[in-house]
Amino acid sequence: MITPANKTSRWLCFLVLILLTSCRTPPPHDHGPNGEHLPAPATPSSSASPSAAASPNEPEPLARTEFNDRLENFFEFEPLRPGQSSQFLIHLTDLKTGKPVEKADVTLRVKGPNGIEIAAIKARVGKVTGIYVADVKIGEAGKYGIDFSVKNKIIDEVLPLAGFEVSLAPTAGPEEAAPAGAAPVAFLMEQQWLVDMKLAPVVEKEFAKPIASTGRIVASANSKAIVSSPVPGKVSGGLLPRIGQEVSAEQALVVVTEVATASEQAQVRAAQAQVRAAEIQTSAQLRSQNAQLRNQNAQARIENARLAAEKKSLDGEVTVSAAKLDHARVEAARAREVYKIQVISQKDLKTVEEALAIANSEHAAVLAQSKALSTAVPVPQAALLDETPTGVAAGADYSNLTIVAPLSGVVTRIHKSLGEQVAAGEPILELSNLRTVWLETPVFEADLGQLQEGMEATFSVLSFPQRQFRGSLIDVGSVIDEKTRAATVVFKVDNASRQLRLGMQADVRLAGASRAQAMVIPKDAVLDRDGKKVVYVLLSGEEFQRRDVTVADDFGNQVAVTAGLNAGERVVSQGAYQLFLQETDPADAGVHSHET
Repeated sequence: MITPANKTSRWLCFLVLILLTSCRTPPPHDHGPNGEHLPAPATPSSSASPSAAASPNEPEPLARTEFNDRLENFFEFEPLRPGQSSQFLIHLTDLKTGKPVEKADVTLRVKGPNGIEIAAIKARVGKVTGIYVADVKIGEAGKYGIDFSVKNKIIDEVLPLAGFEVSLAPTAGPEEAAPAGAAPVAFLMEQQWLVDMKLAPVVEKEFAKPIASTGRIVASANSKAIVSSPVPGKVSGGLLPRIGQEVSAEQALVVVTEVATASEQAQVRAAQAQVRAAEIQTSAQLRSQNAQLRNQNAQARIENARLAAEKKSLDGEVTVSAAKLDHARVEAARAREVYKIQVISQKDLKTVEEALAIANSEHAAVLAQSKALSTAVPVPQAALLDETPTGVAAGADYSNLTIVAPLSGVVTRIHKSLGEQVAAGEPILELSNLRTVWLETPVFEADLGQLQEGMEATFSVLSFPQRQFRGSLIDVGSVIDEKTRAATVVFKVDNASRQLRLGMQADVRLAGASRAQAMVIPKDAVLDRDGKKVVYVLLSGEEFQRRDVTVADDFGNQVAVTAGLNAGERVVSQGAYQLFLQETDPADAGVHSHET
């Protein structure tokens, strides 16, 4: 339904189109010598036939629309005749953005019937962004192909096209009848570029028939905690967090002040007296043990002093025995030399040798004693015990209990305020870890057999209708509700973005095991018109047709269509509403100009 406000907005939109674009007349167009589209001739009277307005010697221009994955190439050209120049008016659209292709080098490479290139024609840039003009001249009759090469900073594409016939007297082929449906809607390329129109191919696919349901977001298991006090008291300490605040595990949340009764205070003081008496007795025992330790430490010091003296004495004996051994060695060496010249007798030599052996033996013995004594470990001294008794604080009228977070999460509810009394076990606040949540949704008994392990659920929520969330199946309920005849199915959902909140309602779609064939198109291509679903299908570069379609299933950003479309056609996925306005109240866009 078109409201007055919508109609005003529509007229403003097309007033801009009239001012900004210079294209209007649908094909065929009259062209000037430089490729410019001339104003449309005066409309003949109703009694005049269409053929009366056109000269039989001026064949109507041809038009083609071709695609690859990146470009839409809509071009108009005059029939090709041997040796005569034919002007090609090329409209190039970037399919990714819906915008005209700017500042491109466009080259038409003409290929003969044998596939060999016979000419390369560089197109010139028109005054309207996205339009390029090329003059193609082919000398001989025959069937040719033309490769359209398009290059700029972001695009490098080649569209190889065949089916260009050059003949002396071309005959018009049979006109292709438009598919049954509404009358074609003219919407020129300049108008399409103004609204960044995008096209999407109609693709025939086999798809899993979805199961629709309505679910809700809940906290996952072991991710929710109710924080309470184990003792009665008063909420204090100034640490109470706010709702929505993130806290980490073991973080202090609240202090509960517990006030003791008179009876409890008396029990504490009696216990303290008993502890004090035990401390005095323990202190006496510690002093007695320290006296024994001091005696042991004194004996250890005496033993260590004796050991040090023996080590020092042996060090002196080692030095003396080493000197005696050195002297005996020198005497023995001298005696052997003198014996050789028979100055001393063999008996004297033997005496000297025996003295050397004795010195060597004595030195070895002293060294052995010194080595053995060096390994002796000094006797350790024991540390004295602390004789100070452990103090027990006097009984206080109150005690503070700090309560910490049992898990990391977000504060979702607060039951108590600072200064309020709290009973033992009474909730103070609630925590939920929202990084992972669960989606609970009912599935009818008849559809449970289509659920499979590992399947995913796709869903949206009212707060973010354009975003598709996903969850993985973790549990299928074992109980069928007697009233609804449905079981609760649970999906695990990653919620790192924190966009999902507990209690949210979800529009859920599950891919069932049943399969079906259908045409699949973007959801944005479908409009609601008078209770019907309609799309706009491209007939040629500047002509569209409205079609009524039957939408079977919804797949998030795409829908399945079971009637009204054919595989390979292209529908308007962005700009369909502008086409609807053009169809309901066509705007005159003036002269279609391609000045170069």
